[in-house]
Amino acid sequence: MPFEPIRPKDDPRVTHEFAVLNGRKYHYVHGLPQQQPPRATILCIHGFPDLWYSWRHVIPGLLAMGLRVIVPDMIGYGQTDMPIVTSPESYAAYSWKSSSDDMAALLAHLSIPRVILLGHDWGGAIVSRIYLHHPDVVSSIISVCTAYYPPMREYMPIAAVARHIPSFTYQVAFCDPQTERDVKTPEDIGRFLRGIHRGLGDGFDGKIQVTADFMKELGDQPRGKLMTEEDLAYYVEQYSRNGMHGPLNWYKCRYENYLDEKDLETATIDVPYLYVAATHDIATPPSMAALQSKFIPNLTERSLKASHWIPEEAPEQLLEILQEWLGRTGFGSHAAVDEPKL
Repeated sequence: MPFEPIRPKDDPRVTHEFAVLNGRKYHYVHGLPQQQPPRATILCIHGFPDLWYSWRHVIPGLLAMGLRVIVPDMIGYGQTDMPIVTSPESYAAYSWKSSSDDMAALLAHLSIPRVILLGHDWGGAIVSRIYLHHPDVVSSIISVCTAYYPPMREYMPIAAVARHIPSFTYQVAFCDPQTERDVKTPEDIGRFLRGIHRGLGDGFDGKIQVTADFMKELGDQPRGKLMTEEDLAYYVEQYSRNGMHGPLNWYKCRYENYLDEKDLETATIDVPYLYVAATHDIATPPSMAALQSKFIPNLTERSLKASHWIPEEAPEQLLEILQEWLGRTGFGSHAAVDEPKL
């Protein structure tokens, strides 16, 4: 049965909390299951252009499984701090390692020794990096739509990447300062979000695989099925707090990510790992997962007929996959044993 999604501001199933992590203030949503003690804790990481709220359909199902649920707004998003980039060095606040360190600090703040990680889009990249930089805090990993790509040993700018991976061409436009300048007002933000958050059958008249003039090519799309008017209003409100500077910086720190990863000793992930692909994903298609099994010995792969936005488009099917896989892997058995008293 489908669950009633979490409301953005006044839902008794979760609380809204704040913590200062490595000098930055984070907002996160915290949910406790009726079952006590919880089976384990699951940390959910969103991507772009999203918020904690992208997991609104999934959180109730995770709580029903007996899981404690932690869902932050990532750096630059929502009510979490947005560091201003004034020089190339300051992009480091948006690097994968920086976010991984912040998530490890959040777990320490909450006295949680080990977690199940669940990520979508950029969050799917972060969950693997949390493991690479802080393996002791991870019991198992779930990545939705984002295939695992190992640490970069040689630097390649995004323009060169896009020539090899055409589905990443839009990232060139996201790195263009013009895109940030073109998404300033609530009206612009709403148009951007309506154009990006589109599911199967929503139709699309614009273009996103462009290297410049992204908003011009995106056009003015009607709201798709993935968001209600209330959902869209909440997204616009949260993105209007600080604009697109923070979220777009996630695309501009490839060099910082390279510096952080080029000397990592291993690229192997040695915990149970579930990858859930979307068959109609135009940004991160399933073909990108062809080589990940070389680096993940305990890999399970599943797919759903959906667009890139599985947590919003197919949450019931995703939860079925999660329940089966988590049950088979013991719901992160280490986390269940080590879970602190609440």
